[in-house]
Amino acid sequence: MREIEHSGRPANIIGIDLGTSDTCVARFNPLGIPEVTYNCAGEPFTPSVIRFFDGFEADIGYEAKKFLGLGYDDVFAEFKRDIGSEKSWKIDDETVTPTDLTAMLLKKVVSDYSAQFGKPGKIAITWPANFRQEQREATKMAALSAGLENVCFVEESIAAALGYARETCLNGYYLVYDLGGGTFEATLIKATDGCIAVINSAGVQQLGGKDFDNALLKLIAEKFRLKTGEEFDRVECCFTDLDLLSAKHTLSTRPSVLIRLVSCKLGPISLEVSRAEFENSISHFIAQAEMACEDALCSLRDRIHQNVKTTDIKEILMVGDTCRTPAIQDSILRIFGKKPVIRNPSQVVAMGAAIFAALKAQPKGMTPLQLKALEKIKAEPIAPYYFGTTILDHESYCLRNHVVIRKGEKLPCRISRTYFTTQDNQSSVICDMTLSSDDTSEPDFVSKIFECSLTLPASTPQGTPITVTFECDVEGCASLQISAPPEGGGGSTTASAKISPPTPPPLHDER
Repeated sequence: MREIEHSGRPANIIGIDLGTSDTCVARFNPLGIPEVTYNCAGEPFTPSVIRFFDGFEADIGYEAKKFLGLGYDDVFAEFKRDIGSEKSWKIDDETVTPTDLTAMLLKKVVSDYSAQFGKPGKIAITWPANFRQEQREATKMAALSAGLENVCFVEESIAAALGYARETCLNGYYLVYDLGGGTFEATLIKATDGCIAVINSAGVQQLGGKDFDNALLKLIAEKFRLKTGEEFDRVECCFTDLDLLSAKHTLSTRPSVLIRLVSCKLGPISLEVSRAEFENSISHFIAQAEMACEDALCSLRDRIHQNVKTTDIKEILMVGDTCRTPAIQDSILRIFGKKPVIRNPSQVVAMGAAIFAALKAQPKGMTPLQLKALEKIKAEPIAPYYFGTTILDHESYCLRNHVVIRKGEKLPCRISRTYFTTQDNQSSVICDMTLSSDDTSEPDFVSKIFECSLTLPASTPQGTPITVTFECDVEGCASLQISAPPEGGGGSTTASAKISPPTPPPLHDER
């Protein structure tokens, strides 16, 4: 092993599993072992919940979670589901967005860590593989707003695989089954001698433990109505999210749970919910997860991994506390013919993120044991979506979507394509960048994530070549640049992706 200069202090490297329900921080310790750290309350998890009081003062974590479900307007949870959207809330005279709340949460957990171990030198933050471009950019902005430095990002499935690989030698095809608080992902990976390569991923943006909680809450409300003839009011019965979570956990270990309520109006009330009733209420969610698992096994046209069957999967690696639900484990057994692997599913993503952060950190300052632990580890991400642009087909003269970066392309990637102007004396061109889950040429079935415009030299003739360069970095964030030959020779004129009104004529199809 090559000799590297050491600073006398081990590198301070952490991974953050930024979850919908809970957030967990792990460090890559001086021995080269990822370990979960504890917050200022001595807990390994910080609930992703924020409660404002006395203006803009805030409780973050467990104290805030105590108020969930009691009708307070100043308590916020599950904002990860809304990050990247235009949603916002009023707090006194201030407006807060999901990005603002995420920044507050990140600042809190890193502050708790720094109080014990000092300021981290490298941070990896996780996000779902099916996060769209705007969600990824908003998460980056949250980290920046939190004042975090030297940050990288990693998909939860890669982090989970790295975390599992630390505990056991992975070799072959595996499926990472990640059912978190707000999202579900099934990711097919291939592990070879410490290298984790993502093959395919599929998921459901709005499916997680919170949906299971809501199904159970609906069951409780129905039983309350049948027993009392009254509508169930959580506030009137002081039934918090912590009470709901406790009941759900009980159903994972017992055939039924007895829920005791104290209604201010009706007095003490007992309700019994059976596991069978609960499983029936979540059966459609499990069916969605099963379909995503099947999609993840579908071969990609332009990749070598063809016809991967359920029998080719060595193990199903479970991630997220919700995967402890017996009905989920039964579903896995039914699809794959084998029981899932459940080893610390609530912390494995944070530990894997710490390993990923170490892979991205500078080796200078690492201890020999930290370097030794990373010798044979490698992560290979892929493009999470199809990226393309809208063009005018030269045969049909209809707009169509032209895919350039294909889902499953190894990252980072940079691809250039040449298009042509459609009119004489065209003063400018626009180029948009599209995103889609499927390989489609239909413009109506894709999302436009941004566009840029470029002013052309005077008297530009029809058929002038326009070079468009598409990029997707290792974090799955895409960008584009367009360039055209200048008037009278010299260097080309270029423009990078900026949102602008689409007024000029579109580009022509490739020739």
